[in-house]
Amino acid sequence: MVRRIKKLPITIFTSETAPAFAGDGLNALLLAESLIKKGYSAQLICLNPNKLLPKSEVINGVTIRRIAYHYKNKRGRLWLRVNMLLYILGAARKQGYWLIYGAMPANRLLVLTGWILGKKVFFRSTLYSFDDASTLISSKKNPVKAIYRFIYGRVAGYHALNSVFAEAWRKTYNEIIPIFVSPQGTTIPYPAPNIQNRKNARSELGLPPDPIIVLMVGHLITRKGFPDIFEWLAKANCSFLLLHVGTIHAPESNIISIRNNEMRQNIVAGQNLLGERVKFMECSQRPSLYYYAADILLLASAAEGYPPNTVNEAMAAGLPILSNRIAGSTDYISDNHNGFLYTGFDEFISRFSQLVSNQDIRQQLGNNARLYAEKYLDVNPIAENLLKFMDESAARHSRHSH
Repeated sequence: MVRRIKKLPITIFTSETAPAFAGDGLNALLLAESLIKKGYSAQLICLNPNKLLPKSEVINGVTIRRIAYHYKNKRGRLWLRVNMLLYILGAARKQGYWLIYGAMPANRLLVLTGWILGKKVFFRSTLYSFDDASTLISSKKNPVKAIYRFIYGRVAGYHALNSVFAEAWRKTYNEIIPIFVSPQGTTIPYPAPNIQNRKNARSELGLPPDPIIVLMVGHLITRKGFPDIFEWLAKANCSFLLLHVGTIHAPESNIISIRNNEMRQNIVAGQNLLGERVKFMECSQRPSLYYYAADILLLASAAEGYPPNTVNEAMAAGLPILSNRIAGSTDYISDNHNGFLYTGFDEFISRFSQLVSNQDIRQQLGNNARLYAEKYLDVNPIAENLLKFMDESAARHSRHSH
């Protein structure tokens, strides 16, 4: 039996967290918060774009340390590696686990340095087609990929959000590196939201009380399905209000600000195509309000680390999910049970119209989504299981290292 030292520090490396509206970073904060409540020591190391955020601060009891990152030029991106190396070498005397999110720039440097320092390093992919094993390291013919295979092969364990991530890792490393397959989890509101919560949320947000509200959450960028989804929705022959919540114009302290022009163009496209049937809002209130106010969650992304935060949060709020059928989606969304999956325009319009026009189906799928969230998406048992996996993998890694 593996025994855990209660105060063993756990450091999570992620590119951004609050106040940035990035799902993986917000989840890293939530995970650390859950660990701290259980009596463990946890902190976040992330980037400080253009040095506009506090170098160190505490949010929800979690210490967040930020490393300067001037992301708009090559010199700034190179200097990040130097700053990162200096920081982790200075903190090398501290024991504990490192959990590195794949969206973190210089993650290979972190993995390699952690291995050299004798850390127990764990890696988590954040986006399919970006930092999954197939994309990062599967090409044996490319000499650079061979180096990457060696570096990522030093980790003690791998956190896969879904079976697609897990299978790609398994094909690359066989059974050498253990895999923890689990969603990232969210908080589950109790009791489940009801009709009165919906009315109150709409009133607080200044939303109309009557229309079917279709919620989309995230950055207004191409990968999230914009502006194509606006064109599809414009052809839907039913009454609805599309509510998009997320970054509309990012500040310079947010890396996504390099996409501000793209997001601005997508807002214009949405307004031109949908008129009064679309509303764009920054996430300025507590996130649960937007889910309570909605009837359906729509995810049109071409790729995600499935399930993304918004799917977890929507299911916890009892919303049916309408999602593009992408890698990992079938692990969590079952057609006609807790939502619908679609491929292409025709299937989308059919499923969308069915959800908008049929309250009974929305209620049934939403109730099932809520039950699924209660059983599988609660961050607290997920955090416990992740720690157990880390303990067991670290012990196994130590035996194999000797």
